[in-house]
Amino acid sequence: MGVYPEIRSTVSNRTEVNPITSFRRGFLDNQVTSGTIAFGVPTSTRPNSVTTDGVHDLERGKQVIIYPYGVGANDKDFRLGVQLWYGQFDQDVAYNRSATPAYVPVAAAVLDCVIGNSISPASGDGAPFTDNDIFCKSITAAASVTQSFVTRIGDVLTATDGNIPTFGGSTCTIDTTGAYMIQFFIDINGTATATPVTSANILFAVI
Repeated sequence: MGVYPEIRSTVSNRTEVNPITSFRRGFLDNQVTSGTIAFGVPTSTRPNSVTTDGVHDLERGKQVIIYPYGVGANDKDFRLGVQLWYGQFDQDVAYNRSATPAYVPVAAAVLDCVIGNSISPASGDGAPFTDNDIFCKSITAAASVTQSFVTRIGDVLTATDGNIPTFGGSTCTIDTTGAYMIQFFIDINGTATATPVTSANILFAVI
């Protein structure tokens, strides 16, 4: 038996815990996983954001902004998978309960991320990052993948004429459309170029 989802109105004078958008790391530690990204299947067990690295509860919002990074030389790359989890509840109106709750994953994005060698914190100055963590200079959709959840993909801030600035980091945004949770997957050897980073991670924020 599962409780049907409810949304409570904000209580007057109540302190809001997350009043502004803040980045969180997708994984507590950089990932070195290599191999086919395996998206989930429907399950009666709620995904656990405490015990499963890469799984996060979502507060109310319409999109997430994603800012990937990795460790390696300029132009090294990795593949990022994004999955949304939705609750499935057949509401019993009489008891406001569902006898058969389930959780249904929806694959939202498969992105190829390329790091740029000038987008990294100064040594000792970027905690929890190190000067080996290099943010991405480009993000593209994996070949042949159609991704309607991705609403804005990889700005490329690399001017080629005039006074050329250093690389600017590349981000993308994904519609969450009311999802319960979000889950990230990393395959450091997943792109067609096969020039993998040593490890990878992301920042994300609900917007």
